[in-house]
Amino acid sequence: MNIIETLKQHISWRADRDIRDICNPFFKKCDLNYFFYVKTYYKDSSSIIFTSDNVWCEHYFKSKYPISTTIHHTGIHLWDSHIKEASHCAQQNFNYTKGISIFKKYAAYSEAFGFSAPESHSKALDFYFNNIDLLHLFAEHFKDKASRLFGKSEKNPIIIPRDMHGILQDDEKIAVNLFKNNSEQLTHRQVECLVNLIKGQTIKEIAKTIGLAPKTVEHYLNNIKAKLDVQSRSALISKALTFSIIKNELLKN
Repeated sequence: MNIIETLKQHISWRADRDIRDICNPFFKKCDLNYFFYVKTYYKDSSSIIFTSDNVWCEHYFKSKYPISTTIHHTGIHLWDSHIKEASHCAQQNFNYTKGISIFKKYAAYSEAFGFSAPESHSKALDFYFNNIDLLHLFAEHFKDKASRLFGKSEKNPIIIPRDMHGILQDDEKIAVNLFKNNSEQLTHRQVECLVNLIKGQTIKEIAKTIGLAPKTVEHYLNNIKAKLDVQSRSALISKALTFSIIKNELLKN
C-alpha cells in the first residue's frame, strides 16, 4: 500500500470535517484559512497528521514535500524559510499564503502547528507576531478538542516515507553564516528594535518602548538592513525570523 492509500484510510483523513469544525471559528475571527498539526516520533518517523484541507494534504504527499517536523528545532518559522517549494504551490494553487509554523521539540517527538491566510489578508504577518500568544492558545485548544481523534490516531500512526524527511536545520549556524562577512553580530539593542518592529510598532513606538531616540532606532534598523542586504521592512522581518535569538525573544513576550 502506498502512502496516499495509507493516508486516505487513516482516521486523520476521515476526520477532516471535525478538524474544520474546530478551526472555523478561529479562521473567521482571525481571517485565516488553513491549519495543520503534525506530531512525529524520532525513533521510526511514525506521525499523527491532522489538516483542515485533505485536498492540499493529498497534493503535499503526492509531491513528496518534506514533513515539517523533520526539519526545525523549537521556534517560529515562515513556510518560505523551510518548505519553499510547497509554500509557493500552496500560494499559487490553494490561496494559502503567508504561512507560518510553530515547532516544539521534545525528547521523543516533535510537534508542528501550521497556519496560513488568504492573499487578501495583507497584514497577516503583522497579525501573527502581534498575537503569538493567541496562536499558542489555539494550538492547545485544538489538541484538547481533538483529543479523541488523537487517541485513535496514536494507535495507528502514519509512517513518513524516508524521501519526505527534511534536513534538520541548525538555526544558530544559519544566523552565524548570514553574519559571516560582517564586522559584528546583532547587539542587544538591535535585537530589541527588531523584535518590536516584528510586533508592528513604528519607529517612534519602538523608541518609547526601549528608551531610545527615534533617530537612534532608525539608525539601528538601517544598519541591520545593510548587514542583511535587504531593502524593505518585510524582507528584514523575513530574514530576522530565521534567527533563534529573535524567535526566542518573541516567545518570551
